[in-house]
Amino acid sequence: MQLHRRAIYLMLFLAFSISLAGCAPRFPTAQRAYPVPVNMQMWRNGFVPFALSPDGQFVIYGSSGWIRLNTGEETRPLANYAITPEGYMGISQNMGWSPDGRYFAVTTFYDERSPGANRLPIYIFDSQTLIGSKIEGDVGNFQMWSPFNNGRYMAEFYPEGWSVFDVQGSAPISLHEAIDFRQEQEVGGSGWFLWSKRLDVPVAWIAPVPVLDEEGQRTGASQLFVDSFSYPMDYQNPTYRVSVAENPPLDNLIEAIFDPTGEYILLVQWGCSDSSLVHCSNDPSSFDTNNVTDTVLTLIRWRTGEKHELFRLSQIDPQNVVGSAPVVWSADGSTIVLGRYDASAVVIKVKYP
Repeated sequence: MQLHRRAIYLMLFLAFSISLAGCAPRFPTAQRAYPVPVNMQMWRNGFVPFALSPDGQFVIYGSSGWIRLNTGEETRPLANYAITPEGYMGISQNMGWSPDGRYFAVTTFYDERSPGANRLPIYIFDSQTLIGSKIEGDVGNFQMWSPFNNGRYMAEFYPEGWSVFDVQGSAPISLHEAIDFRQEQEVGGSGWFLWSKRLDVPVAWIAPVPVLDEEGQRTGASQLFVDSFSYPMDYQNPTYRVSVAENPPLDNLIEAIFDPTGEYILLVQWGCSDSSLVHCSNDPSSFDTNNVTDTVLTLIRWRTGEKHELFRLSQIDPQNVVGSAPVVWSADGSTIVLGRYDASAVVIKVKYP
């Protein structure tokens, strides 16, 4: 009888332990990582134009070269597209694929000096028709696609400011109203921006705010917030704000982006050999990497503040540990690409719980 009771107690204990494990916070995990097998440096005295395919298999890098990440093979498929109504002069910084991979949008640049000229027009390439079409009118400076695959994207509407458009560049939706993003149940992430599925517009963005001393000078620390997004933006007093991380060192903060689900923020920071950040500064005016010991990728569940270390560059190469922006996460959630100074970019394959 006593043995039977012990067996029952043991079963209850195991059941309770399993239930507690099921309630523990779960985060995406890094499954494997590898350097791109060609010298794909994402920083050359400034950002190299860069975009990651929705499935995380290849990138557009530089002017128009497509590089397959696992083999390093390079092709130039945009050369096969018919361009209408006229050719473009070159690719600017901002470009990206729609989540289904059908459309590729790119900000181009024209050296037009006439007053009011649209110097940053957008071209959208359609992989089904093999046509690249210029968006006409006062639409320019493409930023990102909606993560909900409805053919909508954010760009500038001159002179109104940031707006959301369809693939024809019509039906502009202004972003003048601040939305309480904390109440949005279904969200998606795209770079710095959080989108509402209900509205299909960006409603928040990641804002690193420097901490100043009594004389108004930067202390080398910052607070990281998720702020409501509307145009024009109020950087000092946003309508809605969530504190994500207090006082991460600003000078060693490389990048902070949302994951595609919009539930996590990926924080990329240098690890430094001393707390004073001497010789460990990402500030362009005092750039110094001598004391960088690693680059750490941390996931933060922004609604709760829970954290989980995802990866360190030293795990695959202890000699090349200085990470660099840009940092990108594929639309399907499978792949993160992280740049390195003086070394090829690193691919991190990710699995969600």
